[in-house]
Amino acid sequence: MQNPIDKPFWLTTDCPKWCTETHQARHSGSDRAHWSDTDATVKLTLGQAVVLDTDEGYTAYPPSLSVFLQQEYRETEPRVVVEPDFTDTGSRYDLTPAEAMQLGHALIEAAELAGGVA
Repeated sequence: MQNPIDKPFWLTTDCPKWCTETHQARHSGSDRAHWSDTDATVKLTLGQAVVLDTDEGYTAYPPSLSVFLQQEYRETEPRVVVEPDFTDTGSRYDLTPAEAMQLGHALIEAAELAGGVA
């Protein structure tokens, strides 16, 4: 949360308690958004592997989804973002039951963090 003394002129209210950004007066556009941590990641083991060419050779990783909060500085409430990893796997994700449970828990945690009610 931003220290009120250091709060930029464009930030008319305090940051949400979940915001991890340090806002500055020189920020503009998307730099002014509030962001939560992106520690809720679900690996999708049934998906097409992501293959990267590294210095050590080719490495394969399962695709994954990250769940986090984002709120533009003039929006009244946050959005729960479900974002695929850096791959272009399309809009379909095949999940195991365990992965579906993980994603469900990650979405519930984000909604609760945003102040949503069940």
